[in-house]
Amino acid sequence: MFDFKLGIIGAGNMGGAIANRLLGAGEIVVGDIFISDSDEKKTAPFREKGVNIVSNTEAAKAADILIIAVKPDIFEFILPEIEPFINENKAVVSVAAGISIAYMERFLGGGSKIVRTMPNTPELVGCGMTSLCPNKNAEGTVFERVRGIFASVGKTVKIKEELMDAAVAAAGSSPAYVFMFIDGMARAAETMGLPREDALLMAAQSVYGAAVMVLETGEQPDKLKTNVCSPGGTTIEGVKSLEDDKFIDIIARAMEKVAEKSVRMTRV
Repeated sequence: MFDFKLGIIGAGNMGGAIANRLLGAGEIVVGDIFISDSDEKKTAPFREKGVNIVSNTEAAKAADILIIAVKPDIFEFILPEIEPFINENKAVVSVAAGISIAYMERFLGGGSKIVRTMPNTPELVGCGMTSLCPNKNAEGTVFERVRGIFASVGKTVKIKEELMDAAVAAAGSSPAYVFMFIDGMARAAETMGLPREDALLMAAQSVYGAAVMVLETGEQPDKLKTNVCSPGGTTIEGVKSLEDDKFIDIIARAMEKVAEKSVRMTRV
């Protein structure tokens, strides 16, 4: 169980998912979470659980680790508001694309402990992927505490900040590509006569199973693909069609576009 007080500014998808998973797993005492959000509909379920529903400044005062899970354009208002309450005993965690460590240090000071993160929406079901980058003040115990929070909602990886744009493309935005892939397979299966419900189950479970194989077998995806393709069989026909249509190149271009946009929107 965590032995620190956690503040969360923003009880939407990311902030809410983190709080719910920690509470559901019994990782933190309900009285040690302080949540702030201007939308009472988002805070109401947490209030019913006994979570402290507070203002932004009250969350900053109370928390040992403060997660800011709001849209990027709100940070310029949040950071000056909480700055008077941030000291060397607290860590501030950003959960937003384009918010650099340098940008946060401009508001909170160079001595502040900051961890920049890039999670993704599968955190909502405990299967997220979060990239984390601490500033020099947040290394060691502080970083491991922050990593532990995000480990409660999925996998984590520590990266250098200059790789964060690539992380946005590879993990932050990539669930959308996969949703499109699943939908495309399901739609094609429907045209072949399968009911929508069955087609979607087959497509989604197959993607899930393939992902688990990559994570658990340690085999490279290309090798696993080859293992499925029997010479003269059915699978190789589909793979050849994807290769002819430059499927890998299409994915790469999409990721490049995401990374380029991430660079453009980053605040330093």
